[in-house]
Amino acid sequence: IGKAQAVLGTILKIKPMIIVRDGEVHELGKVRTFAKGIARLKEVAREFAPVDSVCVLHSTSPDMAGEIADDLRELLPAGQSPFVTRFGPVMGTYVGPGAVGIGLLRAGAARG
Repeated sequence: IGKAQAVLGTILKIKPMIIVRDGEVHELGKVRTFAKGIARLKEVAREFAPVDSVCVLHSTSPDMAGEIADDLRELLPAGQSPFVTRFGPVMGTYVGPGAVGIGLLRAGAARG
């Protein structure tokens, strides 16, 4: 997002949401509260079901990531659990503290 949008977003407490599909970044939406953002992430994850794998990433919120992972367990084949991990240092620099994300590997995706 541009600097002007970032400043306005900070003032209005708007949280931008992005999605990466086939290696391209797209805007997923904007929400005004963290709770609405989490609900939207879960909604989008469910739209991709069935999936082979789910990973919940966080910068500084392992408890929140664990709760999200528990909520998304239903998307996986029986007996599997989502991965929970921290963003790497590069992503962590950009997303900042308190950020969470969801990674999905769709069923039937090309395998090599």
